This record gives sequence, C-alpha cells and structure tokens, in this order.
Amino acid sequence: DLFPAQCGYNIQIDGPAVETDLNVTPYFLINQGETVTLEASGASDYLWSPAFSLDFDTVAMPTAFPQSSTLYALEAQVGSCTQTFEVFVEVIPGIIPVNLFTPNGDGFNETWRIFAIERFPNADVRVFSRWGQLVFRSTGYGNGREWDGTNGGGTRLPEGTYYYVIDLNLPGLDSDPVTGSVAIT
Repeated sequence: DLFPAQCGYNIQIDGPAVETDLNVTPYFLINQGETVTLEASGASDYLWSPAFSLDFDTVAMPTAFPQSSTLYALEAQVGSCTQTFEVFVEVIPGIIPVNLFTPNGDGFNETWRIFAIERFPNADVRVFSRWGQLVFRSTGYGNGREWDGTNGGGTRLPEGTYYYVIDLNLPGLDSDPVTGSVAIT
C-alpha cells in the first residue's frame, strides 16, 4: 500500500471550567518620587515581583514606589490555576531647579537653570517675590525663555530669595506642582 491509512485524533478535555473575574490594571504613569497603588482583584492569592519597590508583595493592591520605570509581574491563583500578568509603571523623571544664580553681567550663571525641564514643553513656570508678587512667568522654559533675574519689564530685581511654582502640565499625569525657592546673589 503506497498511501498509509489516515489517522484520526479524538481530544477530550476533562475537569471543571475555571470561572474568573480577575482584573488587573496594566499601566500607570507617575512622576519620579510618587507612589502608585497597583490594582488586581478576583484571585485568592497574589505574588508581585520585583518586590523591592513594593510595600507588600502578596496582596491584591500593593503600593509601588519605583524610582525608574518598572515592569511588575503578577502571579495570581484563581482556583487551581496560576495566571501571570504584567503591569508597567512608567516613571517620568523629575526636574531639578538650581537654587541660586548670579545675574550680574559677568557672562556666568546669568539665568536660572532648571535641569530636565525640556521634557515638559508645556510647563508653567512662575516666580514670586517674598511678598507674593509675580515677577516672572513662562509657559515652556528654556530656549531664550529663562528667567534672567528681571521683572517682566526688564528691571533688574534685587538680591534675595524668590519662590517658584512649576506645573509640569504633562498630559495624562496628574501631579502636584514643584515648589521651592531660588536666590539671586
């Protein structure tokens, strides 16, 4: 016989069906230094990893405090089955405002620098005097829009401490403004 007989297969699946209402939120966006509650529900047991940036690794909703973007793995026990999920927490690195500058005309340190502000092109930067008077404001910062120690009209401000409020205005990220003080010396 040149042609072998056709083989047939009979497949049977046996056992109870696993019903699950397991829910996992797969993505979060936070600022560096912020925390976020990871969200899962519907399982009997949970194991999150890596555990080093979590308050607890065996609960449904641990608090995460990653310093950089982190991919978390979740193993969840649903009935007799283990299910695995991934949750990504994207961490937006923070800005670093310099705390003093010397706008004295010597060509060095003439404007207030805010490191990493270029990642936030819609940032609203406001600077106030010690009496609460707005002395500088810019939407976007850098590329010729740095504070040079003058008020809005070009008058040089006196040496002293000024206070800033920076709203990063990043779409999809609800964050508190960055606040602090900067000195003109």
